[in-house]
Amino acid sequence: MAYTEQDLQDAVAKYHTSRSSIRKLAQEFGIPRSTIQNRVYGHQPHSTAAESLQILSPVQEAHLTQWVLTQVAL
Repeated sequence: MAYTEQDLQDAVAKYHTSRSSIRKLAQEFGIPRSTIQNRVYGHQPHSTAAESLQILSPVQEAHLTQWVLTQVAL
């Protein structure tokens, strides 16, 4: 089963509010235990961890992507 970023955020929030074990949350949400554990301990998701190393900001990248798709459709 695939999980979303929102699922992961929900699992971490439930960990902080209910203090359920990470193992139980991993089973409940269908997310690898290590993924929940990393986020609980403050690791950033891959999508934002290397953001400072990118040439384009996420907004610029989205605009460029939209422009390319528009050009392809012509």
